[in-house]
Amino acid sequence: SFASIRTFHGHSSWVRVASFSPDEQRVLTAGHDGTTKLWSVQSGACLFTLGDRNPDACPFSILSPDGVRIVTATSNGRAKVWDAETGELLRTLEGHRQVVNCFAFTPDGLLIATASKDHTARIWDTETGAHLRTFVGHTRSLSCIAFS
Repeated sequence: SFASIRTFHGHSSWVRVASFSPDEQRVLTAGHDGTTKLWSVQSGACLFTLGDRNPDACPFSILSPDGVRIVTATSNGRAKVWDAETGELLRTLEGHRQVVNCFAFTPDGLLIATASKDHTARIWDTETGAHLRTFVGHTRSLSCIAFS
C-alpha cells in the first residue's frame, strides 16, 4: 500500500507536473498559477519559486538528468533555463512562434529538445542556448517529445 509522506503547499492553482531530482532530495512542481517551485523532500520547504505568476504561462517544467538545471516553458514561445541550486535565470531559448508544450533533455544533459504548438520541434545546446536544428512537417501542435 502507498502512504503520503509529504504534502507541498504553495501553488494557488492545481499542479500539472511534479518530478523528483536525480538524488530524490528535491521535488519540482509546475502549477497553473504560472509558477514552478522547487521543494525540499526532507523539510517540505519551498527552496525557490520561478515565474511571474502569469496564468497564461505553460505549466510544464523539468530537471536536467544531473539535477543542475531546470527548464520552464512560457506562453510566448520561449523556454527558460534556470540554475537548480540558486534559481538564477541562465538563458532564454527563443524561436518558437507559439507556446512550448513540452521539452526533454538528452540523457547526458547536453541537448534540450522543445516541442511547440507552432508544429515544430527544436534542438538547443544546453550550455550556450544555441539553436541547433528545427524539425518541421507536423500539421498539428506537438504535445510530447523525447530522445531515443
